[in-house]
Amino acid sequence: MNWLRNLEDHWVLRALRRGHEPEGRRVLLFHQLFTSEAEAAAAPGLPFEGFTTALLLELLLTLQSAGYRFVAPDAPWGGRQVVLTFDDGYASVRHALPICEAYEVPLVLAVTTTPVATGRAFWWDERWHQLRQHGLSPSSASRESYRMKAHPRTSS
Repeated sequence: MNWLRNLEDHWVLRALRRGHEPEGRRVLLFHQLFTSEAEAAAAPGLPFEGFTTALLLELLLTLQSAGYRFVAPDAPWGGRQVVLTFDDGYASVRHALPICEAYEVPLVLAVTTTPVATGRAFWWDERWHQLRQHGLSPSSASRESYRMKAHPRTSS
């Protein structure tokens, strides 16, 4: 799961390396947060949508040192700002709270209530694991999952 190992390849850092970033607000959207790569590999969700706590902390510190301020969505606009969101209500986002509190980073949690209320995984998470059980590689299962999410009515 090399996408969780190295922040150097993250698109945010690639953008910062290109030169002067204009003022404005960026929104960083996450789905899951894990304490380790092993935890991510065992999680019920799509593992490529996960991020480790160590990488999140590194990302927060990197952005802060680059002059970004983390703000709530309703904060006045101005300067270089970042809004941090975790979507879909995966239980693993509980790992973000201590980090965000320690660094005074506002956090938006957008919870999809049906999976929480029913205790069932999202259909795309279930399908990804079915594809893996049938022998597809993680990258092939990921491509198929994204295709199904993008075109759910034409997926088989």
